[in-house]
Amino acid sequence: MKINSEVIQRLSSFKGVSKLKKAAMNMLVKMADQSSIEELRNEFVKIDKDRTGLINAEELKLAIK
Repeated sequence: MKINSEVIQRLSSFKGVSKLKKAAMNMLVKMADQSSIEELRNEFVKIDKDRTGLINAEELKLAIK
């Protein structure tokens, strides 16, 4: 399963952002159209191998490879 490289890049950079920036990003997601949300959800599910609803460091490392 190939993970979109742009999604990987965004997830990697999200780690160090401030609470304000995270809140702003969450607001943008809430304003996104349904097809964009579904595309992001599909990418997330590809990375979340253990189906916990969270992406841990190991899953992210595997997705980057």
